Amino acid sequence: MPPHVYHIVFYATAAVLVLGVAALEIYRLRTGRRGRVRSLSCGAGFGLGDASAVVEMEDGRVITASVPGCTQCVCRLRPGDAVVVSKVMDRFVVGAAVK
Repeated sequence: MPPHVYHIVFYATAAVLVLGVAALEIYRLRTGRRGRVRSLSCGAGFGLGDASAVVEMEDGRVITASVPGCTQCVCRLRPGDAVVVSKVMDRFVVGAAVK
């Protein structure tokens, strides 16, 4: 195959991946419920495992949700931070909110 075909395939694949991630993030932000972190309790070590957070939702409910290691490390959540809570299977998962 000519070299320019590889460039087309590369950029088309990159565009599909970027658009897919953007679509999933928009979906997460639209379907998730907003709330504020009340308290955090870390597991094994910071960013090594899931932590749990007590989150006060906008409607006043208080729930316990898990915080994935990536969210702990990248977002550095603290009490009072705005978050988006999604229900995954039978548990709640905290994600960062867009400020």
